[in-house]
Order: sequence, then C-alpha cells, then structure tokens
Amino acid sequence: MDKISWSPGNRFDLAYYLMILHSNEGRDLTNIHMLKTMFSAFASTHDPLDHHMIWHQRAVLEAVGTFSCDDLHVLDMGFVSQLLNLGHCHWAIYVVLHMSHRDDYPYLQASVIREILFQYCETWSAQENQRQFIVDLGVPSAWLHEALAVYHAYNGNSFKALEHYLGCGFWQKAHSTFITSVAHSLFISGKGLSAIDISGCSLYFVVYVSKFFFPDL
Repeated sequence: MDKISWSPGNRFDLAYYLMILHSNEGRDLTNIHMLKTMFSAFASTHDPLDHHMIWHQRAVLEAVGTFSCDDLHVLDMGFVSQLLNLGHCHWAIYVVLHMSHRDDYPYLQASVIREILFQYCETWSAQENQRQFIVDLGVPSAWLHEALAVYHAYNGNSFKALEHYLGCGFWQKAHSTFITSVAHSLFISGKGLSAIDISGCSLYFVVYVSKFFFPDL
C-alpha cells in the first residue's frame, strides 16, 4: 500500500508576526489582512479546524494592549463552532461574550447566544454544570426558559413547555398552551395547579388559572 502524504497547505510562522507587532509598537496597526493571516489556525497547528490555541494567543495579545481589532469574527466563530461540535455549549457562549463589539452589528452577541441556546438546547439543558455556568455568565434566564419552552413544545411535552413559557413571561403563549394542551388533562386527572410549577409567574396568571378550575372563587 502506497504511503499517503498529506500536506496542510500554507502555514504561517506566528513568531514572525509577533516580531512585526513588536516593531510596530507605538504605531497604529491597520493592516487587517496581516492580522487575519497571523490569527489563522495554521499559525499554531496543522489542523485547520483547531482554533483553540490561536484564539487564546489573540486574547492575550489584545489584553496586554499589543493591538486592537474588531474584525476577527472569523476566528471567534471558528472557535465557537469547534466548541459546539465538542458539546461545550457553555464555553462557546463564553467565547461569544468576548467577541468585539461592532456598531454596524450591535446585537451580534445576543443573536449568536440565543441561536446557540435554541439549536443546542438538548445538550446544555441535560448538564446542570453547563446550565449553571451559562447563568453565571449573565445570560438572562428568560432566554434559557424560552429555548426550553420551544424545545419541550416541539417534543410534545406541553406541561414542561407551559412551565418554561411562564418562566420567560410569554403569557399569551402560556395561555394558548394551557387552554389547548394542558387544561383538559389537569381537569380530568384532578391535579389542578399542583402539576404545574407556577413559581415566578404573574399574580394575574395564577388567578386566571385558579378561576378556570374553581369558577366560584
């Protein structure tokens, strides 16, 4: 069997670009093409899909004030995709929160985080450590509840969907789910409100649901 030779293509020497950065110390570094070349995966590894080392190197250089650039989102999203493929949704969100702010895309971080919560809901919700880490990062709990509500509704668990619609304050959606999918089951079983976690929902909704079961109150 012939030996297969694999060539990773063009590789770049990170040390060379570090020397360029050092020689430009004190001057504005505006050559974005050079920065994108420097902070490619091939600058630190043979694997074009492994962005973990180069992302951390970029973060360190920015932290010490070597340069500042808000146009390296390809690197950020490459590392986010790598982490998501490994099932590390919480760390992917951590990376997103460290993406540079851009005036032309002011809600970029929020959009990406919510997309991760929706698409990978089954992964992060199954691991309490991931879920708690996401909350500790400051991600609004309403976003988590909304993603979980859609996930459970898609999988036909109306009770769980209702609880999470209440958790994120989607009263109209909670109302329609309650009327069309939950109320009749609770009424027949005789469980009433005891089967639903109503902690944190509005007093109006609690009174409304109570009236449904106890109209004479």
